[in-house]
Amino acid sequence: MIKKQLALLLALILAASLIPAASLGEASESSAFEGVWDWERVQLVIEPGEDPNYETDVFTADVWWGVSADEMMYWHYETVWYDATTGGLVCEGRGIKQRIILHEGDDEEGIDTLFDDGSALFYFNEAGQLVWEDLKEEPGTAVILDRAVIPAQAPAAEEFANGYFRVLAGVQAEVASMLEGPDADALSLGERLNILYGAILNAFCRTAAFAADHQLWNVEEDAFSRNLESAWESLDQAEQNHFDEFFMIMLDSMETLYADWETWRSEFEPFALAEEMDEYVCDPLNRLAWQNLAARTLPLGSGDWKNVRIDYGASSLYTREEMDAALEQIRDEFSRNWRGFEMLAIGYAGDECNSEENLAWLNGLGGENSAFTQVILFKSDWKAPDNGDLAGEKAVEPGAEQTNWEWWLAREEGGQWQLMSWGFD
Repeated sequence: MIKKQLALLLALILAASLIPAASLGEASESSAFEGVWDWERVQLVIEPGEDPNYETDVFTADVWWGVSADEMMYWHYETVWYDATTGGLVCEGRGIKQRIILHEGDDEEGIDTLFDDGSALFYFNEAGQLVWEDLKEEPGTAVILDRAVIPAQAPAAEEFANGYFRVLAGVQAEVASMLEGPDADALSLGERLNILYGAILNAFCRTAAFAADHQLWNVEEDAFSRNLESAWESLDQAEQNHFDEFFMIMLDSMETLYADWETWRSEFEPFALAEEMDEYVCDPLNRLAWQNLAARTLPLGSGDWKNVRIDYGASSLYTREEMDAALEQIRDEFSRNWRGFEMLAIGYAGDECNSEENLAWLNGLGGENSAFTQVILFKSDWKAPDNGDLAGEKAVEPGAEQTNWEWWLAREEGGQWQLMSWGFD
């Protein structure tokens, strides 16, 4: 028994000596080990535990290693104590290993206990990954795991409405309230513009904070989309219009800030927003949070395709299914990039569009590697939004209606349609 204890002690000392110098010199906080970690078919869960025999922090560790569809190995380390000297976790002789087999044809599991005196080390390498060493069977063999990214809970529809949509939609009302009062008439044009500018930057900051605080870089996707859409539909038309105005400004502005924050940071300093925006602009995950939110927002108030009239015409070249595949490409472009526009009608222009001349033109647009063999053309009628800024995105007058707007697509024989050009006849 004494020899066994000495052997275990020696194994622990030798294994500890393999921990990278950075881990030894900079002891990790014990709470950093908590959570879910994974690598390929291995999952490790470390949770706080209890053992009155230890004066340091104690944890439990569970490891699942998938061997096949119906077999896995399972380790349970009951008392894993924190070694403040090395910054690692240690289990001495209290690990259990089991083989779990799911019997074919039923839900019962067969469990074989392989040992109940296992030992292990857990520590961080220089890259911040978690290292697990099994000292019972394979001393010195390390399994390196990354922290598992578990989706956060999506904000509720009301949170999206009040914490996001109405923040941007409310900029005009906020500025109006700031310009009320007996001294408002005395403000110069420059002072009024400064108030407007400050309100816009503050809204940008609050919106970026909303995305970051709710971890929208990693959130449950179905609930994200569903709640965001419900929030949008809860706004009245005036709120949607006001949001559209400032959302497009913020969309362009954030890309500018990401590209050259050092230059633009000074714009936020007079309003005491620069330090907070540092966190939202410089942190890659916070950037991703905003970009994810923006990407999901774009289709909400964009091109309206709901009531479009479709005329498939007559064709000896294309089936209705082939036309629908082409229309899907047009709808995707319209929904994403024609914010506030309404598609009124769209129809197939006829088989004569599939000419050698048009093929040559579209192959030229596609570049030297293009090998299109078929062309399809649709003509549409649409209405521009009443909002001047949104209509201006397409250089048209607010509320204007356009007829015979062309959409040209091409594909290789049997391939996917590609939207190549659109515009006036």
